[in-house]
Amino acid sequence: MYFDLIPESQGAVVLVLNPLDALGENQVLEKNLAGYTAINLTKMNFDEETSNAILDGYYNFIYLSPEIYLNIATRTTRHSDLVAMDAIMKCLKLNDDDLTILRGELTRPKIRMIRVNMEHSLASTLDLVKLFLSANNVSDEELVPTLLIRRFHSCTGDQDKKDVVADFSEGKFPVISCTMALGLGQNWKRVRMVAHVGRGDPVNICQMIGRCGRDGRKGLAVMFVEKNRCGGKNSVDQFKRGASQNNQDRLDAMAITPLCMRVAYSMDNLLSYVPLWPDDPEYILKKQPQEEKFGECLCSCCNPAAAKRLLGNLVFANTNNFDQIVKDKFHTTEIRDLASKYPAKRVSLRKRKVPDAERPILDSFKSQLTDDLHDHYEHTFGSGGRYNASEIFGEEEAQAIVLYLPQINTTHNLRCVIGGKCFDGQLQWLFEKISNFKAHLSSTTRPGAHKKARVSSAPALMSTNNQLTRTRGPNEPDVIVSQAAPPSGSTPPSKTALVAQQARQQSLEKKEKKDVARIAHEKRLAQIALFTREVLEEAEKKNKTKQALTQPNPTYLKGLASNEKSQEARWATDY
Repeated sequence: MYFDLIPESQGAVVLVLNPLDALGENQVLEKNLAGYTAINLTKMNFDEETSNAILDGYYNFIYLSPEIYLNIATRTTRHSDLVAMDAIMKCLKLNDDDLTILRGELTRPKIRMIRVNMEHSLASTLDLVKLFLSANNVSDEELVPTLLIRRFHSCTGDQDKKDVVADFSEGKFPVISCTMALGLGQNWKRVRMVAHVGRGDPVNICQMIGRCGRDGRKGLAVMFVEKNRCGGKNSVDQFKRGASQNNQDRLDAMAITPLCMRVAYSMDNLLSYVPLWPDDPEYILKKQPQEEKFGECLCSCCNPAAAKRLLGNLVFANTNNFDQIVKDKFHTTEIRDLASKYPAKRVSLRKRKVPDAERPILDSFKSQLTDDLHDHYEHTFGSGGRYNASEIFGEEEAQAIVLYLPQINTTHNLRCVIGGKCFDGQLQWLFEKISNFKAHLSSTTRPGAHKKARVSSAPALMSTNNQLTRTRGPNEPDVIVSQAAPPSGSTPPSKTALVAQQARQQSLEKKEKKDVARIAHEKRLAQIALFTREVLEEAEKKNKTKQALTQPNPTYLKGLASNEKSQEARWATDY
């Protein structure tokens, strides 16, 4: 509009300093669609040819990136001196009257801010389920345009970025999942809602939520924040009154402040701190003028009941009723259950401890299952192939089946237990054998049923026949199953009684082993004490002998002295 006020004969060129490449590309696309020529001038595309086109006045709008000035070495010199500023103004033929600073209100009253404490982990993003309807209830064309499912970030290829921006602008899809690479740099009129997940820098969040409601209609900003951030401040009591707030403090303060969010974002932009106490003088000074100018605030802090009601109505939102929902004018008696939209919880499989009473029959079943699968594999694919049957299914897989046997109720459970299938039909074949074994095992141990002969091996339980012997192939030996006949005239003991008796026997055996070990340990201690005593006595004897050899004998010294005296007496008589 302002460009059209300038006479066309003057060949006006508008320069715009743009901090984000994505915003520049969006503005260039917008100007091209309006019939103007524009270029987003960056460090990478600024060359001699582009420079000549700019000098010739080819472009009506030129969006400059800050990095563009780094191409010229002389532009990196210091220019803060007044002499330099005077020279710049003289070169541009500017005076003080031509310089005007326009200060606008940063508050966006048409954007309703809702802060929600997350109920799920940040990585799962399951809290976003509350914002969107099921595909069974709304079509893609009626879904509220939102910045949040198609991927767009700084690592996305340039062509993919252009395709995403163009397709969203044309309404081919309604939702984008993006980072600040796109969330800070677009001027789309169709965006009605922005959802931000996780705590973030208030300045960046303020910019991102400003992407909605740019067509003059109401917009909605939903900010999901963690209840507790590891290493952060999660309550107002952790902050100190009057202390300055660093970036991390502001990040946490915006997630927990109980005050008006509209005022909190405005104060963070102007004063670089987030208010936390209602008696803050700056907060009081800022809140009253905003209420007089913009009316009552409907953020989640000022009106939590209305915010909760709005979140509940978002599952009904579409392009037709979104304005009514944001203005709290939507009412319905319908109830939609979101449980079906959440993924089913995974049922974890747990190993069981095999009772000693069942171990023989399970070991027999494991061995029989392994042999039968090997025979089935060789019969189906032939022997001498690239993989042996033992490499397909071995002791490890069979042991896993035994440990998780009660929990194998579907082929999917079996697949999780053995780690997948190696050939077509393997899971179905194994599951059939396991089902037959479990069915016969439960029938032989069912309480109140007729007591059948107890078997000591598994082949009879795996067979689908009622006989206790199983017919094998022509090259396989027959398997004979023994029966344990109870004594005549007596009732065979129950399985519980056998297990209890075996447990008592094991307890006695463990106690006996402990006693034997204790006695052996005491004997070893006695032997060590005896050996130590003998060594000490021997050392003492050697010490006494050594002292006797090194010290002179008193009797010997007395005799030697008397001999010397008698010898002197003889010498005196002779002379």
